[in-house]
Amino acid sequence: MRSAASLKTGMCGLTDGSTAGQWRLPTKDELVAMQRSQQGFNNINPSYYWSSTTYTSNTANAWYVFMNTGIVGNVGKDSNFFVWAVRSGQ
Repeated sequence: MRSAASLKTGMCGLTDGSTAGQWRLPTKDELVAMQRSQQGFNNINPSYYWSSTTYTSNTANAWYVFMNTGIVGNVGKDSNFFVWAVRSGQ
């Protein structure tokens, strides 16, 4: 999550004038909505993506969404998944 917050223009191909602190991981619900309507997005890896939502029954876990099928689950935060950073109001 900290890595998403540090994104800014010049990193990862960004040329939008963004500054560190403007980017974040989407919540579980936002990520589910993104999976359901992938219109306008290209080259989405059909894999697991992290959300910023911690699993309340075990705070060592966070929610993820499998972009290929929309399956939602939770797993340890040390797992190696993709991230899809978002900016509020964009």
